Amino acid sequence: MKTKIKYVSLVAFTLLAATYVNGAEEVGVNIYPDSKKLIILESNNIQNFNDLKSQRETYIQKTYPGYTPKLTMHTKDEQGRYVLVCFLENSQGKTITASFDVTDAYAMLKNKGGAIKDQIEELEKKH
Repeated sequence: MKTKIKYVSLVAFTLLAATYVNGAEEVGVNIYPDSKKLIILESNNIQNFNDLKSQRETYIQKTYPGYTPKLTMHTKDEQGRYVLVCFLENSQGKTITASFDVTDAYAMLKNKGGAIKDQIEELEKKH
């Protein structure tokens, strides 16, 4: 039963992501990260996943007021850096992206070892 739920969830997420990304392309949003425009978060202050998420949310609130994250996508750029692409939307339905280079943050968290290292390695597989 759990396998069916996981499969249905995966299919639903995939369809949602494909629809959202397709819509983003139609309105001229570049969904592929430009290495020169990656946002690098301060990895020295990141102790756990909540810190990483908090930094990302603070950056979005300050830089893109009125926009909220709707979907995130894990990818790698041409240099092999881990990138988290956030699709943001405002109340008028305008969609933009913000691409975060999370390579250093992942390395910092992996160095902590234990369960967090395993979580980072699983995340890296998604990229």
